[in-house]
Amino acid sequence: MIKAALADADTPLGGEILRLLIHHPDVDIAGLVTPLHKGEDVTSLHHGFIGETPLRFCSEMPKKANAIFYCGDTGPDEQMHARAAAGEVKIFDVSRNTYLNHNSTPAVPAISEIFRKPLVRGASECRILGPLETALMIALFPLARNLMLSAPVEVEAEVSEEVHKDVDVKRANEVAQTLLHGIQQSFTHTVNFKLKNTSSRGRGIRLRTRLHLAMPVNDVKALYDEVYDDHNFTFLSFRSLSTREVEGTNKCLISLLPAGNTELDVEVITDARMRGWAGEAVLAMNLMFGLYEKTGLQLKALNY
Repeated sequence: MIKAALADADTPLGGEILRLLIHHPDVDIAGLVTPLHKGEDVTSLHHGFIGETPLRFCSEMPKKANAIFYCGDTGPDEQMHARAAAGEVKIFDVSRNTYLNHNSTPAVPAISEIFRKPLVRGASECRILGPLETALMIALFPLARNLMLSAPVEVEAEVSEEVHKDVDVKRANEVAQTLLHGIQQSFTHTVNFKLKNTSSRGRGIRLRTRLHLAMPVNDVKALYDEVYDDHNFTFLSFRSLSTREVEGTNKCLISLLPAGNTELDVEVITDARMRGWAGEAVLAMNLMFGLYEKTGLQLKALNY
């Protein structure tokens, strides 16, 4: 049984991860760490838990925890990195000050569609990226691995006011550029997210980028099928979809939309509270502990 502990459990992210873990069949909650609220009932800060759990916040990380989620602004310290390296714990770093730094720790980027093999083959630490860069990487990975990105990537990102406060455009630009270059060494261009606020309320985000691709859309589809045919959360479409299709789920839906003889719009929708956030962390936990990746994540859509 996984003994999970949440650092900075009082944050909105801590609440979202707890909602996924509380009924996970292979998880016991070992501790909800937030010294400021020591002894307080979890229902005093997070909604949806009345009648679900008697858990209270604590001030110290429990020693029995073997899966630790960092849900605030501060990630793991050197002592915790050492414990992870020794195989005592697995670290899931969702802290928003975390940038990709391959020289600091062996943390694996937690995008299962791209990094599933290292996640299941002994990874002790992973970094959960933001919702923007996570969605874009899943959308462009089949093209990057086939060396098909030949220009700067301009991305229109439609987000609600609710989601806007949780995305970091500068960070997303830098992380996406780093990862795309790592996959396609010839990609030395920039990635530029342009946020567009929508009037709708909700957790869904929509990214759209136009690419110059001189090949039929069916041939492009074959590249995506080759990569995502055996993945449980990413699916392909040929029409623009409503974000209602993904809100409340861990799905990532990619639409391939021809925009002329040599241009293709790649559109992707996800739930920003799941992919690149709480759902990504739980998915990474499933993989790193050898569980079926959909365990605890077979959720219903919020809107219909």
